[in-house]
Formats: sequence, C-alpha cells, structure tokens
Amino acid sequence: MHSGGTVLIKNITQQPKGADISIWCDYIELRCLTHKDKRFSRSELVDLIIENKDTDRGGEFDDNQFESTEAERSDRREEKISNYFRLLKSRELLFGNAWPYEIDKELREVRLKNEPDNWGPDTLLYVQLLLSSMLAYIEKNRSHELTSGFEYLSKEIFTALMPAHTIVHAFGADNSAQYTGKLYNRLKQLAKDFRGHINTPEKKFPKEGRGDWNIDLVAWNQLGDSRNHIPLALGQCGCSTNDWRTKMGDVSYSAKGAHLTTATDWSVYYFLPEDFAQLEGDKTEWSDFKYGYFHRAIVIDRLRALRLSDLHGITKSMPIKKHLIDEAYRSSFT
Repeated sequence: MHSGGTVLIKNITQQPKGADISIWCDYIELRCLTHKDKRFSRSELVDLIIENKDTDRGGEFDDNQFESTEAERSDRREEKISNYFRLLKSRELLFGNAWPYEIDKELREVRLKNEPDNWGPDTLLYVQLLLSSMLAYIEKNRSHELTSGFEYLSKEIFTALMPAHTIVHAFGADNSAQYTGKLYNRLKQLAKDFRGHINTPEKKFPKEGRGDWNIDLVAWNQLGDSRNHIPLALGQCGCSTNDWRTKMGDVSYSAKGAHLTTATDWSVYYFLPEDFAQLEGDKTEWSDFKYGYFHRAIVIDRLRALRLSDLHGITKSMPIKKHLIDEAYRSSFT
C-alpha cells in the first residue's frame, strides 16, 4: 500500500474491454503477477469470462450477439483463449530472460519464475511497462507514478535514436524547461527552433491555453548553420490502450502542417508501453492488424523499448519504479 493509504491495483476481476489480443495477454500477465499463487491458467480465465457474462454486453465474449448453441459458444471462447496463450508463448521467445514468466508445454498456465528482488534490470523494466499498459487496473491517483516513468524512458530512447548533435526537449506544459507560458507562445518558440512559422493567429488559441497540442517530445538538428531544411522530429508518449489508434496521426505534418509550417516534414515517433510484437517463424511481425492504424509514425512498443534501452545503455541507468512493482507483486488476489 502507498504511504498515502491508497492501494495500487483495482478492479482486477473485471475483464478487459475490447478484442485487442495484446491487452488480453497483458491482463493475463497482470493476473499472474498479482495472484496469491503467482500463476494464472486458462481455466481461471474461462471462469472469469463466465462470471462477467452479464456485464460484457457487446464485449469480446458477448455470445448473445450470435445465434449459436452452448457448444459453439464454448468453442469460440476456447479458440480465442488459445490464441492468447499462443501469443504469450511468442512473448516468452521474443523477450527471453527479460520475460518474468514461464508457460507450460500445453500452453494452459503462466507462472511467475521468481520474485522481483531476483529480477535483472531488463525484467524490472518489462514489468514496469506492463503496469504502464494496464492503467485501467491502476488507481487513478497512482497512475502518474507510472506515466512519468514512461515519459522519462521515451525521452531517453527518442534522444538515443537521433543523429549526433541533435537537440531534444520535452514539450509538455508540465515537463518542459525550454517551452514555457501559454500554448501559443510555446508554439512560436517551437516554430523558431524548427526554422518555420505559425500560420494560425493567436486569437484562435485559448487565452489561458496551457495544453501541449498533443506534442510530448521535439527534436531538430541545426546542421551547423541558421538555414532551414533541417531534420525535424516530434514524439508522443501514450499509455492509453485505445487512443493510440488516433493519436499517432495527431502530430503528423498532415494534421499540424497547416498551422506550423516548416521547410521539411518532421518525422513522427509514437511510444507506448503495450507489446504489439508476434513471432511468426523466424520473423517478428505485428500482432493482428495493428499497423493498419499506424499512419506513418515510427512506433516504439514494449519489445522495441526494451531492446533499444539495452542497446543504448538506458536500462542500467533507468530509475525503475521498484516500489510499484513490489506492491503489485505483494498483492494476493485469486
């Protein structure tokens, strides 16, 4: 429990909303992490789904929308759950030692391998990203403890991916030392840094507007002089399991270019703690049709975040929220 008396995990017996397989796999991992026996099985998931059937109207397992027999409904349910556990097996192979779980040969149960005090930095980072992707099960007044850590990690990776001598700053109203004041004034400063200009008049912006225009990170390379036609990049950090479908396009040049004009288009980076990877043969692919919503953004999901953090030496220096991981682990749900 937090020093302020608020627990971390809430509503753990409520099943995820929607059909996204990555969310369901994260939910299974969270249930295992917080289970009193540190394991979670297919049969337990079936029990949960049956218990939630009256509140799952229109949800992934709402069988009332189909004309079918009980046997057919059971087969559909088993097929979906089998896909979840196959994807968990894929995660075991992709993440290797960073994955804190093990899954039996029959793909019927996941178990936690050991306790957090025995985990390496990569495993601790994995679990922190898992918690960050499951904010629907985190008490609202505790969620900032995870989102702030994710924003820190995203900026570190964003910086590492930029060419040498690139200038990188946070843009958010609460996180930026470079951009201060009302939104319009901060955008004017950004336009100056990007060697561009703002087309939209100030009166079109809220008078007291302190939003971030959906921009979290900015980067540019001066290329040694004061001319335009320079490399530019904008980044977003999102922990929402739903908004990423639209947010990836929110800072694209097609969305902002009529207001912020620059000589060259900027690259768009989107950081999220979910894992969208799936092993197919010897290749890593996107799970489901995720990339159908990606617009033209460069996507950094959990697998890429862990691998890039290791590659660039970020993992060992990352200030892990170990107290949150320990608190989730100490949970004793059934």
